[in-house]
Amino acid sequence: MHSRLTPARPAAVLFDMDGTLVDTEHLWWLAVAEIADGLGYRLTDDDLPDVLGRPVAHTAGYLHGIAGPGVSEARISRDLDTAFDSLAERYWPGPLTLVVKAGSKLPLRVTANTGNVALRVPEAAIPRAIVAALGLPITATSANLSGMPECTYANGVREQLGDKIPLIVDGGPTARTVATTIVDLSGGGNSWMILREGAIPTHEIALILQR
Repeated sequence: MHSRLTPARPAAVLFDMDGTLVDTEHLWWLAVAEIADGLGYRLTDDDLPDVLGRPVAHTAGYLHGIAGPGVSEARISRDLDTAFDSLAERYWPGPLTLVVKAGSKLPLRVTANTGNVALRVPEAAIPRAIVAALGLPITATSANLSGMPECTYANGVREQLGDKIPLIVDGGPTARTVATTIVDLSGGGNSWMILREGAIPTHEIALILQR
């Protein structure tokens, strides 16, 4: 684990090209806590100095030290059915978010106490490269302040968050100006519900799932 994470050393990263904000202090803590839980260790306030405000290599080494060898990686989701497979195969990477039941090893706080988790594979290359390098998922939220419009270009992010973060990675304007479509599959049994119609129309989702 340590050797896989060593090459990546971001202090803070903001992606505007896909409307994704990564690595704020709160989300960083959740992400590290999720990894630690998957390794069988629950972080406490005593661990704060070793996981916040530290280089990735340091945090990875710390987790490696507390977990020990031979641990298995936590599963993110469970009870996936053919509806999930059909939609993921057709639209990922792309503007589709799928809500599913969270895996048993995923901390409840990561699910906002719902027991569900929203999954997505973005089209933007940089977030996907980070996930590939880590070998782990990342938690993320939209790159905008609560109640403010979503940002589709770097200057918009800078206007809202420029005094709160040290780095903005400008990948150019977002390829899409319409939000992702969110489909809830958490009911199981191939049931589905549109929570938000966005870049993918509802009738397209229905056609895929009727096949």
